[in-house]
Amino acid sequence: MNLSRRNMLKAGAAALVTAPLTTKADANDFWNQHRRPIPQSMKDGPSSALDASGVVTMPARQVPVYRKCDVLVVGGGIAGWAAALAAARAGSKTILLERDEALGGLWSNGGVLILLSTGFMQDGKYFQTTRGFTDELEKRLLAMGPHGITARKDDKRLWHPTADPEALKIALEEMLAEAGCEVLYRCHGIDVVQDGNALKGAVVETKEGRLAVLARQVVDATGDGDVLFQAGENYQQYLHGVGFTWRIGGYDKMDLVKLRKAGLWGGGEEPCSDTRWYGEFGVPMNCFDVAGISKVLAKHRRTAWKCAEDIRKVPGCESAHLVWTATQVGIRGARTLDGLKSIDRAWAKADKDEGDTVAFMGADAKSPRGSRVPYGCLVPKKVDNLLVAGRCASCADDMVDLFRLIAPCLVTGQAAGAAAAVAAQKSLAPRNVPVKEIQNLLLKQGAYLG
Repeated sequence: MNLSRRNMLKAGAAALVTAPLTTKADANDFWNQHRRPIPQSMKDGPSSALDASGVVTMPARQVPVYRKCDVLVVGGGIAGWAAALAAARAGSKTILLERDEALGGLWSNGGVLILLSTGFMQDGKYFQTTRGFTDELEKRLLAMGPHGITARKDDKRLWHPTADPEALKIALEEMLAEAGCEVLYRCHGIDVVQDGNALKGAVVETKEGRLAVLARQVVDATGDGDVLFQAGENYQQYLHGVGFTWRIGGYDKMDLVKLRKAGLWGGGEEPCSDTRWYGEFGVPMNCFDVAGISKVLAKHRRTAWKCAEDIRKVPGCESAHLVWTATQVGIRGARTLDGLKSIDRAWAKADKDEGDTVAFMGADAKSPRGSRVPYGCLVPKKVDNLLVAGRCASCADDMVDLFRLIAPCLVTGQAAGAAAAVAAQKSLAPRNVPVKEIQNLLLKQGAYLG
């Protein structure tokens, strides 16, 4: 539907969203009326200097305070999303900072579309441990239509749904907006604001320059442990596989029997029948090696293109085409907190309730009953006003591959967000918050704690 010139001028920029301009004349007229100069951005200080010895020195500069809040969550992957939702629903003024331009992390931007470790099998039936937010999100995606998420089929096997990444991004944003959480995109956390051992907020790099966001409590949901690293907290660092995913379309017209006979994998199931997702594990490497990651990304994109080419060579599969490559590289392991508590596979197998469970991860190949997550796995030993969530939680190296999965990230994120809200409301350091109060809040939010 075209807009008249008068209606366009009345509607302003919102007209582009509510009724797209369909002719060149409409578009030119609209922009000619609305294009105008605005105040220029101001450089926030002198440039870095290069001295005679070849050393670059950055000058001291003042950073303006952009926002203040009760709970600041750094990282908008699924752990950060759950942390922000838990804190906001608990009544805390919450801000979520994300370096990219959509929420969901590796589940959406990274294209790892399958939700693993949602529960375990018990007496031949599926028992879900990742409840609450997981169930709400599933219902939201199902309500968006047949292409939102794959529906559950029965309770005689583990539930491993796959979501459409675009539907997922919208659902995540909507749920945070309804809870009153502010999301700020294109904010790359580069430093922390700290008073002794107490964290007071974060400094982010933006197109407007460096800005500070102050908070009573901070949740590190970066996955890589960037905040705990910048705050000087102790951690372990790992080499792990750096993977990559892509999506291939045209499956509704392909002969999948011939594809399998040719020895090619048919891809991962998606809600939409004409698209499937693929992935490459990648070689173990240091994910902070900028040059190395850059080379790996270029290699993975060539691999994705060749995958579609190879499928097209199979008779009956000529419709295959590459429709998308991940906008976020698949980091599996980086830094993990050296927290008040650390758990390993033997501890998980024992399934001992020590009274401090704040999350319950579902099963994987090595832990068929999943694992409890004690509160201490999310709490640093030294730095105050900081909690962690997701794959940077405190654990032994044999547990990294369970903590990093999407459903476990979701439940540890909810636990960290709930704990941050209680700590902010009581003006306590997280290590001093009574665990029972965190557990009570989590149970009200639908979490399963064993």
